[in-house]
Amino acid sequence: MLEEQGLIQFFSERLQLNIAQAVPRPKKFMWKWRDLADRHDNVRKVVEIALVGKYTQLEDAYASVTKALQHSALFVNRRLILSVLTLQMSPSRF
Repeated sequence: MLEEQGLIQFFSERLQLNIAQAVPRPKKFMWKWRDLADRHDNVRKVVEIALVGKYTQLEDAYASVTKALQHSALFVNRRLILSVLTLQMSPSRF
């Protein structure tokens, strides 16, 4: 999309990057990314997952798990609905 609108050429000239001359792009340049974006935008089916953890209130505590679930859902053409639940455990259980 940026290439179609001429933004790559604009920034290349404006910032003197010489991108157009440096790397000839094949016709299928960015094809995989466009396909991925289209799949993401057109997903109709949903998968609901509950993530239960002790440290869910910390913003990045489960970031890698969340990203893995998002990528996995997209791979199987599903939109992820993730519910994050905080586990309240009493210390006497340990």
